[in-house]
Amino acid sequence: MQGIDRVFAANCVGHQVLVTLLLPLLKAAVTTANNGLANILFSKELSHRLLQDTDPASKRIYVNSFFPGNIVTDQWASWDSYFGTLIGSLIRLAGSFFGQSLEQGATTAVYLAASADDWIDDKMNETLGLNWQSAISQKELEAPTGRRSLDADSA
Repeated sequence: MQGIDRVFAANCVGHQVLVTLLLPLLKAAVTTANNGLANILFSKELSHRLLQDTDPASKRIYVNSFFPGNIVTDQWASWDSYFGTLIGSLIRLAGSFFGQSLEQGATTAVYLAASADDWIDDKMNETLGLNWQSAISQKELEAPTGRRSLDADSA
């Protein structure tokens, strides 16, 4: 134990070593988190400004921000630089198994863009439940034509 008390090692040194080893990964995650947060904050602010605008047309513009899910893309190859090729490959495999497909992630975006419904704030969770994204993806993928009309009047 290198002359360190076991309790001190478990309660203090272990945490410090773990955080120090994970610091490069944490720094990389901050950039990704900041990108997502910036998009969410922009969407909220734009929506707020449109609702405050005196032009009646502004009230008919809806702004959405959503998380498409954990979708394995080429960016996931960066795990290799942190954990090596073998562990990086396993992380991508787990992401593919537990995450969403490209089609499922895109389905949510298309649904929000094309839906005649006004999906504002927590209405998605209230109406469709906490797992609404998977429900929409599954529903849209099972649709007979696989297409949704962009014209609400023709539906």
